[in-house]
Amino acid sequence: MLIFYHMIKIYVMCGLPFSGKTTLSKKISVFTGYTRVSFDELWVKLETSDLNFPRDKTEG
Repeated sequence: MLIFYHMIKIYVMCGLPFSGKTTLSKKISVFTGYTRVSFDELWVKLETSDLNFPRDKTEG
């Protein structure tokens, strides 16, 4: 019996600052219809949200 599983693909963009990673990833996302996840955008949303996330113990 053969069982085929749907494989999830993750593409990671990396490079120097201001080299066009975000611009390229946005264009690829529009072209392919893939979901784009940005660490920086998620970080800003978490930092500016009203949720009380535990902070690092080294912070006061």
